[in-house]
This record gives sequence, structure tokens and C-alpha cells, in this order.
Amino acid sequence: MKKILLGTGIVVIALLAAAVTYLTLMDVNQFRPQVQAAIQNQLGRPVSLGTMHLRMVPLSIRIADVSIGEDPTFRTCRPFATAGDVSLAVSLFPLLRKQLHIDSFVLRQPAIELVQTASGKWNFSSIGSKTDSGTGAGSGGGLSIAELRVEDGKLAVGELGKKRSVYEHIGIGLTDFAPGRPFRLSLGAILPGTSSESLRVEATGGPLGPESTPLHGFIEVRKAGIAALRQFLAAGAAGADGILDGRIDFDLKNSAMNARPRLSIDKVKVAGKDLGRGLKIEGDLQHNLDTGVMSIPGLRLAAGNVPLTISGEVDTRNSRMDVSARADGAPLAELLTAAAAFGGTEITGSGRLNLDVRMRGSYDRVSDIEYLGQGMLRDAAFNLPELTQPLKVPAANLKLAGKSAAVEGVVASLGGSTLRGGMTLDNFAAASLSAGFNLSVDKLDLTELQQIMRSGTGSKAKGAASAKKSTFSAKGTLSAGRLIYTGLVLEQVRSECTYVNDVLTLSPLTAQVFGGTQKGAITVDMRSEPATVAMNTKLESVDAEKLLSATTSLKSALYGLLAASGNASMKLLPGTGATQSLNGDLAVRLTKGRLGGINLMNQLAGVGRFVGFAQQGEPFTDLVGLTGDLQVRNGIARTENLLLQLEGGSVGAAGTVNLVDESLNLRMTAVLDSAMSQKAGGSRVGGYLTSALVNSKGELVIPALVTGTFAKPRFAPDAARVAEMKLKNVLPAAGNLGTAASGIAGILKGDKSAGRSILDSLTGKQAAQPKEETATAPANEPAPATTTPPKRKGLLGALDELKKRTSQPAPAKPEAQTVPRP
Repeated sequence: MKKILLGTGIVVIALLAAAVTYLTLMDVNQFRPQVQAAIQNQLGRPVSLGTMHLRMVPLSIRIADVSIGEDPTFRTCRPFATAGDVSLAVSLFPLLRKQLHIDSFVLRQPAIELVQTASGKWNFSSIGSKTDSGTGAGSGGGLSIAELRVEDGKLAVGELGKKRSVYEHIGIGLTDFAPGRPFRLSLGAILPGTSSESLRVEATGGPLGPESTPLHGFIEVRKAGIAALRQFLAAGAAGADGILDGRIDFDLKNSAMNARPRLSIDKVKVAGKDLGRGLKIEGDLQHNLDTGVMSIPGLRLAAGNVPLTISGEVDTRNSRMDVSARADGAPLAELLTAAAAFGGTEITGSGRLNLDVRMRGSYDRVSDIEYLGQGMLRDAAFNLPELTQPLKVPAANLKLAGKSAAVEGVVASLGGSTLRGGMTLDNFAAASLSAGFNLSVDKLDLTELQQIMRSGTGSKAKGAASAKKSTFSAKGTLSAGRLIYTGLVLEQVRSECTYVNDVLTLSPLTAQVFGGTQKGAITVDMRSEPATVAMNTKLESVDAEKLLSATTSLKSALYGLLAASGNASMKLLPGTGATQSLNGDLAVRLTKGRLGGINLMNQLAGVGRFVGFAQQGEPFTDLVGLTGDLQVRNGIARTENLLLQLEGGSVGAAGTVNLVDESLNLRMTAVLDSAMSQKAGGSRVGGYLTSALVNSKGELVIPALVTGTFAKPRFAPDAARVAEMKLKNVLPAAGNLGTAASGIAGILKGDKSAGRSILDSLTGKQAAQPKEETATAPANEPAPATTTPPKRKGLLGALDELKKRTSQPAPAKPEAQTVPRP
């Protein structure tokens, strides 16, 4: 038995050796026409082959420079496939009989063109039709391939006549490919940006059809870039990217694909912005490959902790969508992060949102997307780039229409203010956000608002304009219980309000202020730091002391009911800095007033050296009225026509009052009426002709200089003014105006002509020279002696009178006094 087996083995070895020797000596190129005809006949395409070589292990024929022609109905000007190295696995015994039986194909580094027509027909669908004369015209039959493998291939995919996408490092496996029978297909790819196989397709399909071939299988992606995957699928560019991982089961028949994705996406980016949350997708999709329209009957998407249900349609060819999204109790923080990624403003926040919204437009141009729907917001807080503190919204109802949103039933708080009402937001998904509103607020603190509305603490250099303009704008109606700036408090405020380019304008504005009323406008310019407040105002019946205490350093200085009109501006600086920046022009009127901390009559008595005048004990001065115009420059108020009406006289003043350090620099002229002048001593006052004068009506005229401060004023005689009055013969006299009281009353009533002469005199303006008259003594004055020379007129007469009174002492107890000629 052993001898038989040994002999049989020797024979087999000898036969194999003979076969190997025979095959080694065989020139396989003799089979080229047969191989070329066989391949061409089975593929139904023109085929050309290069040099052929026989390999013994495994037994195969290697062919160089293989080219397979394209279906003539696809005019691409390129062959269907080319390969520099093709291996044909052949059967041994047929080959020994010089017959070729191909078991499998292996194409190494081929270039394959996959082309689709607009109707959805692929160029590979006609492979397998027998040809007549190699033209590719089908004549029945078909190709049978036990196994086809493509190793490290180059695959070009595109639509006929359009730009194609080319991908390298493609692996394809095809088995049991025969006419009328199902086949198995596998595909693996290394997508751009990855180093290992990141895409794998496993499917069963067939039989091949003239227009489409049914497929059933799955697509598996492993850490694949979405942008690279879209390019591979020839889906066009998109604004979204990320790392995709998961599986999609699919059924393809007659250009209709049903897909069931189970995917996760990390590092999601939309329009280059990081979403900051991963996505999980599950559900059903229906994609029409002919039209490129994807129907979404129901897709469940979880973005972080945000559960969304999405339905609608997406046109992948035109990059448009019309989808609806529903979220119940979604975390607002994650929704805002997603909105920012889709091109919205960089708003963050917290809270919960119920949302039912429809989105339509181009997902490649997210600024064009329109929104329709509604939502309900609860316990929310928003952090806007323009705000340094969160905007808290405990409750609000949301309605979306186009690119605008209406927020109704708002209850919101910002800083120490609580707002109620409604607003609309326009372009809320774009970089420029605008708002319209009708709001009421319990309290609005301008200093706090300035700090809140900045781009950021310290982001603006002092006095320098902001480098970046705010993109937020607002316009609407505002009512406030209280509007506060430092100590200034406006109550029952009603105003139209605008906020544009970091400028807040309240105009027209009405309010109650310190017991009176205010009308006008307020503008807060926050384009530089510190912000500037400009005011146009008309005040009526305002408590003067409270207003001055709130806006200046003057405390307990002036009391009464104040009326004022004009313009003013200041910078929002702490302490006296705001007063130092105060500028403006104001016309003021005070009634029922009081000058605190000073008794003017006592001061005038000291200047005029009143004889026998009893000092008054009250440390204040009652004012019948006060009028004047103020020009304020950098906290220093200047006046040329300040007029104070007292009980018993009037006082005019010109000069400056420093509202910052309270320093005074005034030239004052007081005129006491006849009764008060007689009480003060008349012409018998100690300073007569040096610090006090008497006019033709017997009224004392006392020029004085006022310096020091409001707390400690210093009064001194104005000797130069006395000499000037005597020299120019200009003494304020009520006789040619009526009484001083009536002249001042005319001014208080708004009669500009009334009291003009007295104002000119009181403030030092030169009046027209009166006609010279001969002085006549009062009725109780004894007639002058006949030896007295006649009085000279004009300046000479005044000098004679001055010489007489300075050279002779006055009588001890005169009955009457000769009145100096005016």
C-alpha cells in the first residue's frame, strides 16, 4: 500500500512539475485577444489591455494598462475605468488546455468614473450588456463575476455635465454579480482629513435594472467629518460641520431612499461657529434622489439636553429648508448657544422654553431664515454683550413672525429696575438686533443704567469714544415711577424713548420733580466714558432747595418755588465731578423764596454803616421774588441781570457763582425803598457818600462787592462803584419807574420792558444821562440863606456838593437833609 501511495505521489508531483514547467514556458500574451474579447463581451464596453504576465502563486494573470470604455450615452470624454495593474484569477486545467476561465478580478489603484444623469441613471447600470462590434450596444446576455475587488482606488463622482468630486483610497468588493441575480456590495473609504477607513457601506442589491438598481443595507461612519462626507455624496457645500459617528440603515428603490439614522455628532460647527454641544439623531428620512428633496416625517434630535422633534422638508440641491421644530421645557442656555452658531448675536442665558417654531429659508445663508411660531419663557435670564448685568425675565410669551419676535406679558428686571409690558425684536437672528417696546418700570437709575449698558467694565478709555459701536437699538414708550440720577429724582415719568448707537433719548418727557413739574427731553450719550447727559427743560413750581441739593454742592442755600427753562448738559461723574462738567443757559424765576444762611439787610447795614440800625436776628433773607439769566460753564454760573426783590427794597447782582466750591464773585447794588431808608438812617448813615448814596426819592443806594462762599460770604463797600455813580450822575431811582416793587413785579410777570432801567442800574450797565434839573428841597427843609451862592448844574454841582459834605461836619440832630442832585 505504501508503495502505491508513494508511486501516486511521485506521479502527481511529476505532473505538477510538468504543468508548472509548461505554464512557465507558456506566453500568456497569446490569450490577449481571447481575454480582451471575453471581458469586452461580458462588460458590454470597449476594452483595451496592455502586457500580460502569468503568476504561479496564486495562479493569475496580471495585465498592465487596462482601460474600460464609457457607455456612449454618457459623453464624459473619459473612460469608465483605467488601471495600471489588474489581476485575473484563472482556473488551472482550462488554462492547460489553452482555455481561459476567469474566477475573479482584482484592480489595484484604478481610476473609476461614476456619473449620474439628471434623471438619476448611473453609468454603471448598463454594464453587463453584450455588445455588437464593441460599440456597447446591448444585445442580451450579461456579465457574471464571482468576485471583483478594487484596492486603493480613485473614485470620481458627479452629475453629467457638472463638476465632479474625486476621492482616493477607495476599496470596493463585489461578489455574486450575475444577470438576474442579487449581488453583494461592500465599499470602504478613507475620507479627506482621516488616516484610516472612516466610511463603510454593506449592501445587497440587484438584479441590475436599466434605470435603477435596488439596494438594501447600511452605511457606517466612524469619526467622519461631515464636510468631507457631504463632498463624497456630492451633496454640495453647507454651513454645518462636525465629527459624525453611527449608522444609517437604508432601502433604495427607484431613486427613492428610506433611511433610519442612529447618529451622534461631536464638535458641531455652524457657519464656522462652535455649537458647544453634541447632537444625537434618530428617526426616519425619505430622500428622493431625482429631486434632491428630503422629507422628514419625524426626526428626534437631542442637542445636549435639548430634546427637539423635527419634521418638514429639506431641498439638498438648493440648500433650502422648510422644517418645524418643537421643544418642551428646553434649557434656554443651550438653545441660545445654538442660535449664536446659526448667526445670531452672542447672547447667553438660562431658563426654560416651550417652543413650536417653523423655519424656512436657505440653511447656507442663515440670516435669510424666517421663523414662524410661538413659545413660552419661564424663569429666564439673558446675558447680552451690551449689558454688564443679566436681564431677568421671570415670565414672557413669545410669538415669531418672519425675522421678528413679539414678546408679550413681559415681567423683567434689570439691575434694580422691574419692567412690565411688551416688546418686539427685529432681526433677532442676525448680528444687528433692534427692539420696539411699550414698557413701564418702577424705577430707572441713570447711574446704574450707565454701568449696565457699557460694553464692559473698563472697556472704554476715559473720555475716548468706544472703538466698537453697539449693534443693539430700541424705540418705544416708557413710563417710570421714578427716574433717578444721584440725588435728582423725577417721578411719574412719561416719555418716548430711543436707544441707538449707545445714545439713550427720552423725548418728549414729562415728570413730577420735587413738588413741581418738568417738561422737555433728556439724552444720555454713552459712546464715551463717562457718559454725558443733555437736558432741555422747563420747570414749574419746583422746590428750589431740593433741586439745588440734588444737582449741585449747594445745601440749604435757596428756598422757594422755582421756575426755569433752558438747556444744560453734564457728564455722569461721581461727586462734584458732575457739577464741574455742568454747562448750559437757564432763565430762572423764584417766588415765595428765602436765602438761607445769610441776612442781606444785616450785611447791607454793615456796608453802609447804618446809624442806630438794630441787627436782625434771623439768619436768612425772605425773598418776594428772584429773576435772572444764568450762563453756566464748567460748573461756574455767570449772571448779568440777577434781581432779588426784598421786603423794603431790591438787589441787583452781576458776576459769578462757582457751583463746585460755592465761591462768590459778585458786584451787587441794593436800593432800599423810602421807608426802609429812613429806618436805616437816610443820608445820616455812616458810610454816606463813601459806601452809600441817596437818590432823589430819598432811597438809599448801596453798591457792594460779595466774595467768599455761600456758607461764609464777605460783603465789602464798592467804592469804585460809588465814585462812578457820582461821577456819571447815575443813581438808581424808583421815581422814574414807579416804585421799586412795581418795577420788579413787572419783571416777575414777564414784562421785559418793566424795570429795565432799574436792572441796568442795579447790574452796573450805564443808563442814558438824565436831563439836569435844579434840585428843590423837600417841604420841611429850611430855605437856604440868601448868601449861599446858587448851585451849579451837572458835574460841577455834584463836585461842589461833595466838597461841602466832606469838609464840614453834619449837624448833630438835623431836621432834614438836602438831597444830592441825581
